[in-house]
Amino acid sequence: MISGPLPTAEEIVTRMGARDVQRQVSHGGICRDAAVRTREPTSPQTRRNARSSARRPDGTKHFEVVSEEGWKAAHKHVLRKMLESESDTSRPTSVRKTKLNPENYDFEVIGTEPVADRTAYVLEIKPKRKEKYLFRGRIW
Repeated sequence: MISGPLPTAEEIVTRMGARDVQRQVSHGGICRDAAVRTREPTSPQTRRNARSSARRPDGTKHFEVVSEEGWKAAHKHVLRKMLESESDTSRPTSVRKTKLNPENYDFEVIGTEPVADRTAYVLEIKPKRKEKYLFRGRIW
C-alpha cells in the first residue's frame, strides 16, 4: 500500500520514460521478447469471452497467432486488430508519434489499485491530437 501523498502525473510519467530508455539500452534498442502474449477480452453485455495467444518468433513486433479460443468476433474485430496496430506502431516512423509521453498525451493521476499483489498508480490519459493510434483511457 502506498502511504502519503500520491506522486504527480509528471513524476510518474518521467519515471515511465526513464524505465523505457533503460529497457531499450539493455536490449540494444530491439525488443527481444519472443514469449507468448495472451489477451482475454470479455463483453460485459453478452458475457462472452475470448482468449488468444500470439508470439514474436524473431523478437520483432511481428506476431504469429498460436491459438484462439472462444468468441470468434473478438478474435476478428479486437485481438487481431490489436496485434496489427502494435506491429504498425512499432515502425520507426510511428514510434515517436504514438509513444506514451507528454508530447502525445495529457496525464492525470486518479488513484491506485492493486494489480498482481502490488499497488499500481492509475492514470487517466487523453491524446493531445486526433490520430489513428492515439487512445483515450486509463493506464496502470
